[in-house]
Amino acid sequence: MKRFAVLMAVAALLAPAACSAIVGFPDVPDIEDGGEDATSPDSSGTPGSSGTGSSSGAGDARYTGSSSSSGSSGGGGVEDAASGSGGGDAAEASISSSGGADGGDATTSSSSSSSGGSSSSGSSSGSGSSSSSSGSSSSSSGGSSGSCNALANAAPAVTVEQVAGDPPATLGGSIASGTYFLTNFTNYTGSVTGSSGSVQTTIQINAGTIQVVTSGTPTTRTETLSTSGSNFTTTDTCPDTAVIQGSYTATSTTLILQYVPGAGTNDASDFTSQETFTMQSSDVGCTTLNVYNFDSWCVVSVNGGTSSTASSQSVCVAPGSTPLVASPKDSTFELGPDPWVYISGTGGTDSGIAGTVVGDGGVGSTSSTTVVVGSTPGCVLVCCPFTNGTGCNSAFSGFTTFTENCP
Repeated sequence: MKRFAVLMAVAALLAPAACSAIVGFPDVPDIEDGGEDATSPDSSGTPGSSGTGSSSGAGDARYTGSSSSSGSSGGGGVEDAASGSGGGDAAEASISSSGGADGGDATTSSSSSSSGGSSSSGSSSGSGSSSSSSGSSSSSSGGSSGSCNALANAAPAVTVEQVAGDPPATLGGSIASGTYFLTNFTNYTGSVTGSSGSVQTTIQINAGTIQVVTSGTPTTRTETLSTSGSNFTTTDTCPDTAVIQGSYTATSTTLILQYVPGAGTNDASDFTSQETFTMQSSDVGCTTLNVYNFDSWCVVSVNGGTSSTASSQSVCVAPGSTPLVASPKDSTFELGPDPWVYISGTGGTDSGIAGTVVGDGGVGSTSSTTVVVGSTPGCVLVCCPFTNGTGCNSAFSGFTTFTENCP
């Protein structure tokens, strides 16, 4: 569960940006016959081991060193970590990065002096990319880069197992709300056996929203969950918008998820991953609050969290009053007379309010208010109009549909 939903990189054919439904990037070896992935930096800042290549070429470089290593935000693949026609992806870029000759994508850039830049890339046979995407049937990046929840990760570490066989059939079922620990992680490879690496994950399910905290990458996620028969779909609302699809079996105390890492992409694997979660408590202790930001025109903070331009945020909050803060995304927009279009609950509004405004209403100004959430999910609509006052009404395309997000 985009990962439900963190997809993990488990084979040289699978790009590092692809991670598990809920778990992210356990240190799992290449299960192809061609070679192993470079998984950690050595003391000199180069990949711990160069990808010797799978049947398609090079192994993936999970983490690169601190100097002269991975591709920048637009650079090529890890230097010396890729060979053949398809270079390995750089999961984490680093300082003073440079593109390789046949580089893959640089998923995350932390360089202040990276060469390559937004227009630089590897060679024409393997150019880099500045965007990050997850290996799923449908995915895109965006949203907040901060922590998505405050859930504690009390789960035990689980060893990732590889089984030479087919996964069991899934049966669907009703998914119970509660706090779950990951208790088993198995890759059904069809031929390869063994075990390697471990991962530690806690999830909290409440009214179709999943909060995730894991030892993988990213460490926290917020996702929405829908089911049809024995199939599930999860959609990230933080820190990105990845979509993962698979099948599941649920009982009153367990949740089993099956999915193909990288499904729907050129990096789709030929094995099935299965995650088993065991309920620890049915008391979730919080209620889902959904906040919708029309066309991402505002920057919104929910319950003191990281400000985000995401079009929607789902946050699990304690029952009671939750603070909200909005400001115009840039100088194109303003707060206007009533940016808080709709607020559910006691003391809420369905006709719009200004909130408490600090500043002149333009870029850099803030509007603060609260929403009272009880035992049922809360809902908020916020819109920052253009500086000429237009945009946040039914005359603007998409606004009426936007207002239907809250019942």
